[in-house]
Parts: sequence; structure tokens; C-alpha cells
Amino acid sequence: MKIDLVLTNLELSGSIKYMGALASGFAALGHQVRYLYSGIGSGFSLVEAALGGFSRVRYAGDWTHWASRELLGSPVLRLFAKGTFDPSQSVNLIGNVIHAKSFDRLTRDTDVIVYVNTLAYPPPDSGNHEGLEKS
Repeated sequence: MKIDLVLTNLELSGSIKYMGALASGFAALGHQVRYLYSGIGSGFSLVEAALGGFSRVRYAGDWTHWASRELLGSPVLRLFAKGTFDPSQSVNLIGNVIHAKSFDRLTRDTDVIVYVNTLAYPPPDSGNHEGLEKS
């Protein structure tokens, strides 16, 4: 089976460690695993050990991540989560919207999609959420 694990940002966190263990378990059972992600966080250099050697595909670009961080993430985090999250940890929401078709193309032949959290859920207008209703 082809399994995609969808992450928001590649940066060290409890979710990343959990997804790394999940990927290892799926691979041990003989499944093909890859990570899909839309952004890179401030702790990117620390993720290698947690994620292992599985394929990684970024489906949204740097400029949309910058725009999401500056226009959406930074103001929200400064107002509601000061001291909890750094603005560099903002999720690439704009990239998720703009690159919905790229996400669909990448996951067209995927058998199972696992989302790390609600912010990693399919981009709007992504056809892949329909498959959840059918199964």
C-alpha cells in the first residue's frame, strides 16, 4: 500500500516524532511511505532523526509560507499565543489553498492518507476528502 503522512511544517515536535514512529511501523509492514508537507519551521534542522529516511515532498512553496507567516500567522500568534509559539512556526495556509491541485495530483494513487493534525487536513477543494466519505 502507498501511505502518505501529511505534515504542516517540518520542524521538531511531538507530532513529528509520532509520525516518524508511525512511518517506521508502516514500512516494517511492507508499505511504501512518504511525507507531504507545506512548510518548514524554525526547528527544521532537528527533524532528520525523527523522520528517518522516508521520501519527503513539499507541495506548497516558500513564498506562500512567507506570506502565511507574515500576513496571518504572526499577527494571530502575537495576539493569542505569545510565548507559546514562534511566528516562524506558522502554518502555510495560503500555500494549502493555492496548491490544492498539486496536493490532489500527489495523492491520486495513495491508498491511505494520515494527517498529523487539523491544520494538515486537505486544502480546500481537494478531492481527497471525498474518499474519506466513501470508505
